[in-house]
Amino acid sequence: ESWLEVFDMYNISKTARHVKFIFPTAPIRPITLNYGMTMTGWFDAFGLDRSAKEDEQGILESSKYVNDLIQDEVNNGIPSQRVMIGGFSQGGATALHAALTTTHSLAGVLALSTWLPLSSTFPK
Repeated sequence: ESWLEVFDMYNISKTARHVKFIFPTAPIRPITLNYGMTMTGWFDAFGLDRSAKEDEQGILESSKYVNDLIQDEVNNGIPSQRVMIGGFSQGGATALHAALTTTHSLAGVLALSTWLPLSSTFPK
């Protein structure tokens, strides 16, 4: 919802009429790093350093959700090469993971202030 507000503030959605924007909001869940407080999160976070445990199941579920959104657009006649995904923080991490695991060729991925989750599962 916060990114939609930014796009609306700068009239991006209105001036780019040939572009369809989809702004999914992460589900509400407890985030361990924030003392279990419930908030929007694509997956649980346990720590900020590279050695912190990762919520593999949550990351894979969120990545699948994004890939399902991509597939919906392809099913609606949009070539995957015209689909770009992106996100900020956990959303960026989800977008990166989805982009690297999708079977589709994408136009690109925009990942801001983020990291690659499950990085050890990818080739160097």
